[in-house]
Amino acid sequence: MPYIKQADRFDIFDDRILSLGMAIRCPGDFNYIISRLFTLQIDKHGKSYHELSRWLAAVKDAGVEIDRRVVGPYEDECIEKNGDVFDDIL
Repeated sequence: MPYIKQADRFDIFDDRILSLGMAIRCPGDFNYIISRLFTLQIDKHGKSYHELSRWLAAVKDAGVEIDRRVVGPYEDECIEKNGDVFDDIL
């Protein structure tokens, strides 16, 4: 995960991005925005294997980090609350 200094974050994530986030109605909207951001970067940096790979890696890495930092701990909470479905085989 690229950790961005606190002082630099506003330059990247300002009120325009926040209002865009508030306009997202469903996961399909979110997917569309991510896809458009991806294509905008390819338009800006050029279409080559190297650029496609770099920008796709950033998208995938964000998903992996969300899974690790948000989804995993939530799943652990649910296991504690409801029991583990894999108790019989693990």
